[in-house]
Amino acid sequence: GRGIAGGMLKLRIVALVAAVWCHMIGPCKAQAKVPGMGPLAAPSKFECDPPGSDECSLDLGKAGRLKLPARVAFRTAHGTYLSITPPHGGMVTLKLHPYESEEWTLVRGEGDKVAFKSMYNTYLTCKWDSTGYFLSQMLLQDEWFDLDFGERGLAAIRGSNGQYLSASPNAAEGVKQSGLGDEWEYWKIEEAPSGAFTIRSVHGHFLGASHPDTVGNVTHASALDEWETFVMDRAGPSSVTIETVHGTYLAAHANGYDVGVLPAMASYRASSYERWVPWVSLPPWRGAVCLQAKESGFLWAMEEASTDEGFGLSDECSAHEFFEAIVVTSSVMEHESASGPGVW
Repeated sequence: GRGIAGGMLKLRIVALVAAVWCHMIGPCKAQAKVPGMGPLAAPSKFECDPPGSDECSLDLGKAGRLKLPARVAFRTAHGTYLSITPPHGGMVTLKLHPYESEEWTLVRGEGDKVAFKSMYNTYLTCKWDSTGYFLSQMLLQDEWFDLDFGERGLAAIRGSNGQYLSASPNAAEGVKQSGLGDEWEYWKIEEAPSGAFTIRSVHGHFLGASHPDTVGNVTHASALDEWETFVMDRAGPSSVTIETVHGTYLAAHANGYDVGVLPAMASYRASSYERWVPWVSLPPWRGAVCLQAKESGFLWAMEEASTDEGFGLSDECSAHEFFEAIVVTSSVMEHESASGPGVW
C-alpha cells in the first residue's frame, strides 16, 4: 500500500510541475502531458543569428534545427504523409479591364509550346471534343498550346486538338474553339508590370480565370511526392507558414471545431489562419512535431484517411497529433516514394 501511495504522490508532483511549466511557456490550451497520458512537448523557438535578423532556424524534432525557409514533409503517426491537392475548376472569362485574375504566367514547354497558368495556379485547358475551355489543376497534354503569329504581333492560340481560342465581340458569350478564320482568333499577349502576361482579344477584352471550385483538399498520401512537400517559413515572432508547391497555404478554419466544417483547409493568402506554431516533444520521446494553428488547436491526423475527413483539430499534442518532420532532398524523395508508408 505504501508503494502505491508513494507512486501516486510522485505522479501528482510530476503533473503539478508539468502544469506550472506549461503556464510558464505559454497558453495551456494544449497542455503538456505526464507519462502515461502523453509526452511533454514545448513550442519550438526561433534562433536568429544575429539576434533580430531574418536569418533564423527552428527545431523540428527528428529533422533537427533547420534554417528557414526550409523544404519539409510531414509523416503522420499512421505512416501516411500530409498532402494538399492543387486548386481545381473555375471558369474562363473575358473582362474589359485587366486585374490580377486577368494575368497569366507563361510556362515554357518542349519546343515552342506554352501553357497559361492563372493567379489561382490553375491552367487553361482546351476540351478535346472542341466544346470549349476550362481550368485544370494538372499540367498535362491539353494544357499545352502553340502560338501562331500573324500581323501586328498578334498570336493565334492553338490547342492540342488543332482548334483555336476564339473570342466573341460580346464578352458575356465568353470564348469558344474555332478553326482559324478571322480576327476573332487573334490575341495580343503583353507583359504586365507584375511580370505576368495579359491576353487581350481584338475586341479589347482580357482573358481571365475565375476563382477555382476548390482551392485544394488536405488529405493523406501513401507515398512522398511533390504534393506532399512544403516550404516552411517564418511568419512572426513564434509562428510559421506552410506553403504548398501549388502556391497555397495550409490553414485552419476559423470555426474548425464546429460540426460540418472542414477543420484543415488550403488557402491563397498567408494571414492569421495560415500561421502555425510547431511544438516538439521533449526527451526521452522521439522528436515528434505537433502543428498548432495559431488561432485554434493542433492538427490531428485521423485514422479514417479519406480525402475530405482525413484531418481535424485537437486540444492535445499527443499520439494522433504527432508528425515526423522530414527534410526534403532528391534522395529522400526517391527513398520515401520507393519504400512507401511506415509507422515511425
